[in-house]
Amino acid sequence: MIIGAIGIGAMGTPMAKNLVADDDSVLVYDLDRAKAEAAADNAITVADSVAAMAEECDLIVSMVSDDAALRDVIFGPTGLLSETGFTGCFADLSTTSLHLAHEVAAALSEAGVSFIDGGVIGGGVPAATAGTSPIVLAGDEALVAKFMPVFERLGDCDYVGAQGNAKMVKIINNHLVGIITASNAEALSLGMEAGLPLDTMVESLGDGSGASVVLASYMGRYADEGEYGVGLIGHDLMAKDLTLACQAGDTTRSPVMFGELARQLYIAASRTQGPLAMFPSIFEHFRDGVAENDND
Repeated sequence: MIIGAIGIGAMGTPMAKNLVADDDSVLVYDLDRAKAEAAADNAITVADSVAAMAEECDLIVSMVSDDAALRDVIFGPTGLLSETGFTGCFADLSTTSLHLAHEVAAALSEAGVSFIDGGVIGGGVPAATAGTSPIVLAGDEALVAKFMPVFERLGDCDYVGAQGNAKMVKIINNHLVGIITASNAEALSLGMEAGLPLDTMVESLGDGSGASVVLASYMGRYADEGEYGVGLIGHDLMAKDLTLACQAGDTTRSPVMFGELARQLYIAASRTQGPLAMFPSIFEHFRDGVAENDND
């Protein structure tokens, strides 16, 4: 089988490499051709467009940045639907809106293309590299079961039901991560102002009821090594993810107050630190704010 992989970034590159197994080969595409070419090897070749990929692949897996990127993949002039002969399966693991997931599903169904809604909900680049990413998948259960052996090359997969459910789980996951990371930043900054060393707090809180994966992974690594991780999204993308949660709240008439506050915090951090600064560095945004107040 030839498997397509769209979006060859920090996460997409190791995922594309892990898709190579059981005599399956992989065809990759990225708007930045240099990224796609860097991933190429004996079993991975580069496609000139999504439409060209559709001519050869049985399954295409997408991992792109936002709604605009996914729209281009599906509806663009050289997108998936520009190639009328594709009757395989398209699976999207991107963090995009629930509305777009439903729109894509309807358009692909009309064109005779199967669709699996999915999302990677943790682990970052290390898990993607190791093939241990936690992944949720939704849609037709028989279709998901058919391709499950392929997805299991990428990590631990859970089927979460009807189409759209995986996208919603992904939105909720990033909603929690964004809020907890900002909350940790505020709390740890408070502790440091009270005279507590960062490493002492991270170690002690890790044994308490306030422990979390976010605290241990991002702040634990920062306390030990002075960096938060590898290939983490920046402030702008985290603000985008929280916007998706706020939009879902508007649609369902469910209050998303903490999500909106966290969204504004990441927008502020983007202005002071830059949009590509890794989102856990919102801790430094808090620390810089404290320092400015101390100097007033």
